[in-house]
Formats: sequence, C-alpha cells, structure tokens
Amino acid sequence: PGDVLTIAAPGPNNFATCRLNVSDDKRFVIYPRRFDAGLQRDYLSADFWDSYMGRYSGGTLELVRDGQGFANGVGSRADMTFIDQTGSQVLKRGFAFAGLYKGSVSVFECSSEYAVYDAYYPLFLQIMHTLRREPSDVANPQGYYRPFLKDRPLHISNGRSSEDYSF
Repeated sequence: PGDVLTIAAPGPNNFATCRLNVSDDKRFVIYPRRFDAGLQRDYLSADFWDSYMGRYSGGTLELVRDGQGFANGVGSRADMTFIDQTGSQVLKRGFAFAGLYKGSVSVFECSSEYAVYDAYYPLFLQIMHTLRREPSDVANPQGYYRPFLKDRPLHISNGRSSEDYSF
C-alpha cells in the first residue's frame, strides 16, 4: 500500500529495484516550510529508519544522514543491507531517502543483489534525481500577476509642484 512507482531492472539474478512509497501524515501541514529541516531531524532520522528496517529480515542500517535533499525538499538518507523475502531469499544492498511534503511522507528506495550494487548505484541516483515536486509555498509575493513591484513611479502633475503626487 502506498507504492506510487516501482521499477525493476531486467536481467537474471540482479534483483535491482526502485520504488517510491507515499503515505499520508498530516501532523506537519500546519508548519511553514522554514521548519522542514527541524521536523525532518525530529521525525525522519535514525528512529524512523530503525522502524522502517523492521519490514526486512536481517536488516542492518549502515549509515543515516539528516538534511539530505529529496525531490525539491529536505529529507534523510539511509544506506542498508537486508535479506529480501519476496520470492527467493536474496541478500540485498541499497539506499533510501525519506522526506515530508504537503501532508505526506515519501520514501524512495533502491536496492539490488549485494554483489552487483556498485554497478547499479549510479543508475539508481539518476532515477532519484528525476523526482521533482512543485514548491508548496508561493515564491512570488504578488502572486502570479505581472511584476508590478518593478513598475516606475507614477507622477501626477497639478500644475504647481507643491500639489504634484507620486505613486
């Protein structure tokens, strides 16, 4: 549940896959984006990844890094080794990124059979870097109108300079 995208590479016994999982988490929607980094450190850090690894048997977290960019937002990264129980048991190595965005938690994970991981790693990163989302805050203070803040001042002359107006 929650899987939005799943990619599997062709080839025998490499078991290379990437998947994007998005789940609702409305706890943080009231906070402006400037608090994203703090929320990520509090809720998507080592404890989050320890819980996430519970879905795999023989799972080991090798690295957790906070403040990693993920799909135009702030996130965390985990490098892991685990035994994949789907189909035949396979020792896999991979990485995952997690981020908060507009009331959801997104997790992008890529992994392959342990021995071929280094060959797939650059491809996994290319796939991850294609993920983009629209910014949640409006960057333009005047909205999507023409850039009227850059207009020249308007001068209204009443014949006498003491009664002239500028806007």
